[in-house]
Amino acid sequence: MTKTTRGRTVAVRLPIELAGSEIAELFTGMGLRSAPGLGPGEWILREGVTTRKWLGRRLVESQDLAGSWLRETKFDLLKAPLQDLDEPAVTPTDVTDEQSEIARRLQALQTIAPILYRTQLSVVTASDAELKATAAHQYERLRSETFTDGQVVFPNLAVTWVSIDLCVYARYKLPAMLLRFEQDPDLVRRISSGTVKAGSEEQFFASNQAIAGVGLLDDTYLGPLLACTAPDIWAVHAQRLGSTLIYSLGKSVSGVDRMPAEPLQLLPRRAPGEFRERVEPSGAQAWTDAINWWTTKLDEMFAYLSDPVTFQDTDGYYLPYHHQNWMLNAEEFFNRTSSAAMAWRDTYSGQIATYTALDIVAEGFLGTDMSALCSPKRASRALENLQTSIPSLAQQVLLPRASAAVEALRKVADGFFIRNSRGTDTVDIVLGDGQVENLETGAAVSAVMRGRRNATHGFGGKRDKAARTARILAHHDGTFPTNLQFLPYLYLLEVLNEPDKSRRRIGFQSRSF
Repeated sequence: MTKTTRGRTVAVRLPIELAGSEIAELFTGMGLRSAPGLGPGEWILREGVTTRKWLGRRLVESQDLAGSWLRETKFDLLKAPLQDLDEPAVTPTDVTDEQSEIARRLQALQTIAPILYRTQLSVVTASDAELKATAAHQYERLRSETFTDGQVVFPNLAVTWVSIDLCVYARYKLPAMLLRFEQDPDLVRRISSGTVKAGSEEQFFASNQAIAGVGLLDDTYLGPLLACTAPDIWAVHAQRLGSTLIYSLGKSVSGVDRMPAEPLQLLPRRAPGEFRERVEPSGAQAWTDAINWWTTKLDEMFAYLSDPVTFQDTDGYYLPYHHQNWMLNAEEFFNRTSSAAMAWRDTYSGQIATYTALDIVAEGFLGTDMSALCSPKRASRALENLQTSIPSLAQQVLLPRASAAVEALRKVADGFFIRNSRGTDTVDIVLGDGQVENLETGAAVSAVMRGRRNATHGFGGKRDKAARTARILAHHDGTFPTNLQFLPYLYLLEVLNEPDKSRRRIGFQSRSF
């Protein structure tokens, strides 16, 4: 690896016995350009997809297939990867039984869930040959739903197809392959001797393969988008191999029932005290604009997250462990953000997911401490930046809950009951040595949020920091607004909106190895 190529390319070292010219086909399948390196078993890789965007190829794309603002539907453009199996896990009998149960519930219950589930099930289980017709039929079927008075339920229904280049799934195997070679040194000898063949084991290179599910990486990366109006919902998605169809309802509707729907929901739990304000954009196209903005940002994220060039040391060599860790960081961040947003009937679970999501975005993506992200000023600045950069219609869908999280952070200050009763402008902490630390309100909010986060690990130590935390918590009544559960979502939007910062941070970390 030379200084002139370092940064734009990365060198990968493979076992000499497996580094022949046929390996180039593997790299091609990953959307990478490759050339033999100077050293034994060395290959030089560079990005082969995102550098050719002028040809119209992206890693993640979206296509509007139907909508009230379109002249005609475009389901003919739907060209999802083939997924039919000779022996599918879900049989036609299984599908028929599930459809019968949907019909029974539609007749017995006046709820929207069976209607939306019918759409989801039909598209997910459609054969490759029937996918276009099924997607179109479900659009017309859902659009024709009416209330008892004959009024159409979803007059502004729309359909968007989101797809990810299958090379991303192949790239997720690159670190797994190199990790197996290192952690199983005898593997190469066994392959060379014919004792074992790479294709003979279903999980041959299986390190963390569960993070790359069949859909848009198991729809992990669409979760926070689809949950951005929780507890209301605004769309139903149908996952296919390498793609997802999103049926936007054209409005947000209640995603929960005031009454318990299952016996499990009768067990002890902490439920919210009130419903959140409904998200109501000024135009129906706002929902689709939000999908398209999100898709564009996912494309930019995977441009650095899936590219091995991003993960190289100071000498230009690939760091598979570092790459694996960052794939896990991203998956955890998106999943925790979704879990926090959707934890409606158990707000305690939502709080735990919130704190852990803030930990990972602070330390991993933003290079700071989670308490810094709990500063009302810091959160307000993040929101203001998003308001100036996200298109106006899209932000009407994407930002209401993020804005509510910022307001909730400010309301944490209402819980400082000693300050309130004394009428002071600061939260005055009496330390162990008798000295008084005067915290301005924003700093006190950050500190008490940190203290509650520390409670997830349990207290009991005698260190000074723990003692200070206990004193801060003594000033607060322990009331935390449920909208704080969207604070990780606010910072997820920030991370998506500024991909170059994450790329630079990963590069800086890589050069420290």
